[in-house]
Amino acid sequence: MQAGGVKTDKDYERALARINGLMDADPGTPKGDELELLVTLVEMYEETNYPIAPPDPSDAINCHMCEKSGDTSKRSAAILRKQVKK
Repeated sequence: MQAGGVKTDKDYERALARINGLMDADPGTPKGDELELLVTLVEMYEETNYPIAPPDPSDAINCHMCEKSGDTSKRSAAILRKQVKK
């Protein structure tokens, strides 16, 4: 990975491939430091290029209540379908 950050989709794909190869790196080592830097750069790129909108508040509450009650199947699926249709 060349210095200069993750600016294009090609840079992003290369960074992800390199991250995958560094997943077993120990913290505080040169490879661990490279992993930490690449993860930070990829997160910044994703936040800019692939933003995730916050959930609708009522949907978030419904999901939380479904999870809390253990009913994660039908109601959660309905909520997710509603989000996809938006």
